[in-house]
Amino acid sequence: MLPKVVSNFVCVVKTVVDEWIEAYKQDRDAALLELIQFFIHCSGCRGRITPHMYHNMEHADIIRKMTEEFDEVLLLYRVQHCLCLN
Repeated sequence: MLPKVVSNFVCVVKTVVDEWIEAYKQDRDAALLELIQFFIHCSGCRGRITPHMYHNMEHADIIRKMTEEFDEVLLLYRVQHCLCLN
């Protein structure tokens, strides 16, 4: 069962990556913004980078704005969860 789950996961990831590459070929800026947003959400930040922010703000200003949107409660939960697993 586990090998099948892993195999299916690999196939899904490959499909997602292939689709993102095609999106990148069609609209580089939109695809990069989508990828950046993915990493921001994975970090626990609920902030959203708009196309306007992406094109008009300095990276440091975007990061500063995202830290204002960061969900500290979620981060604390993730840290506590990781500590419990170890």
